[in-house]
Amino acid sequence: MNKIQELKGMAVQIRKLKKEIKDYQREHNDCHPWRKHQLLYAIRRDFRYSHIVYCMLRGRTMEQIENKTKTKTGNEIDMTSINSIMEEYKEPIIESIEVPK
Repeated sequence: MNKIQELKGMAVQIRKLKKEIKDYQREHNDCHPWRKHQLLYAIRRDFRYSHIVYCMLRGRTMEQIENKTKTKTGNEIDMTSINSIMEEYKEPIIESIEVPK
């Protein structure tokens, strides 16, 4: 799957999950089961890291991608996750380059 399509798919999942949680809260006047919130958090984190890697591969600097002054405490970037995703993204790109003979 194309990396852009993967990111778009994750964004759609996030929107659907947020809507589902809000609708449940409106109908039941109660908080949605914690598993949905946990899933939403995980998808958002994966989307954020994948988006950062995609932007870096396109030549953006971290300063252009993330504003450090607006990053909340506890929401810092996990560079080990970024590096592992970077390896996944780089392999297909490197293999697709043809070297002229």
